[in-house]
Amino acid sequence: MRGVHSSGLLRVVQVTLCGEPVARKRPGDTGARRRISQRGPFPGAARKDHSEPMEATIAGDHILFQRYGFRGATVHPAGMITRERIRDADWKGMRPEIRTTSGETLFLSWRQQAELERFCGRNGVVRRFRFDVWGDLLEPFLDTRFEPEQERATLARLGGAGFSSREVAEIRRRLTPLMHAYNFDAMVWEWAYLGLFDLLNAANAPVVDQGIRDGLGEPAAFYDWTMAIADRPRSSELGIEGSEADAS
Repeated sequence: MRGVHSSGLLRVVQVTLCGEPVARKRPGDTGARRRISQRGPFPGAARKDHSEPMEATIAGDHILFQRYGFRGATVHPAGMITRERIRDADWKGMRPEIRTTSGETLFLSWRQQAELERFCGRNGVVRRFRFDVWGDLLEPFLDTRFEPEQERATLARLGGAGFSSREVAEIRRRLTPLMHAYNFDAMVWEWAYLGLFDLLNAANAPVVDQGIRDGLGEPAAFYDWTMAIADRPRSSELGIEGSEADAS
């Protein structure tokens, strides 16, 4: 069954990154949810889509991407990011990531969390929590059923971040063929969390029909669209994003 569902009030999301469970609390989520299929992995089990699409070396004052599999990225198929181009980072997120001064989010392997933290410490790069826009936008494509009040809470969070219900519907409509093909037809069966990394993975995954991927448009334009949404300025009125960096 493929319904359109969204999240609700304070939930602890338990996911597994290459066998390592990671918990994330997301503001406004109750935790009441039910799986739809029961066919995918349960928390603590390895997911099926864990091949790493990137390979990077973290050096003294730069990060060298020997391989970066997301088309449209400034470091695809390979490239280097210097300290001067890094705005902030989050090594404690679902997957380590850096954000550039141009608003691009670049991901690293989960194995490089500690390395990234040390890099940021010696180079004065602040850690900043960012409202997970894509985590909410992609919740309809989880193998999970949510209650109506949870769906309303998700729309309220997105509304506080500047997304109207109409825009949310348009974004989800555009991504429905891709995310259904990725999470259901390719039998990933993810039921806990889908975010920006998963979206980019789906858009570049050979397991998704080429015609569906071509339907997204020119790869660089699609990539830029996902980045702009992830980095859109957000209101802090609902506690979506604090004004101070968390460098701890």
